[in-house]
Amino acid sequence: MARVQRLILPLGVAAGAALLLFLIFSGDKATREGPEPGPVATPDKATGLDKPQISLPATTLSADEVRALFLGRTIESRTLVKKRGSLTYYRPDGEVRQLRDGTTRLGRWRVNRKGRICLRMEALREKCRIIVREPDGGYRKYIVRKNGQHQPTVDYVRFWEGNRFNI
Repeated sequence: MARVQRLILPLGVAAGAALLLFLIFSGDKATREGPEPGPVATPDKATGLDKPQISLPATTLSADEVRALFLGRTIESRTLVKKRGSLTYYRPDGEVRQLRDGTTRLGRWRVNRKGRICLRMEALREKCRIIVREPDGGYRKYIVRKNGQHQPTVDYVRFWEGNRFNI
């Protein structure tokens, strides 16, 4: 109640009353009107048919969590197929610098609206992947598959603040 009073008092009577009515009647719709509807299927641009919703692991990171994990950090990672290790610095301005096999590669990184980390290294096309917190507390990158059998590609081994190795 004190919070509401602090909001209303500086506004004056008419504006304060309008805000109070808004706060009262804009409460949680889920408790007043039943649960919110589930995800809405979006039409496929090519066919016009609804695309099926793809089920993601429960511990898939959100966009904010992905940003917090990568932004301004150096990360040691290992590819799962080739067992190739790398050190990668994710600059706050979207540049990515990666040291792998003695060579430094440059690229761009971002987090899209679906919460996927997107990387475009040098002349290669951009690839967007989900990041999942694994049961052991570690992090793993996955390719999202329409059939729900997502493919793990990279394990993230260690995280350091800043450009730890001046990549």
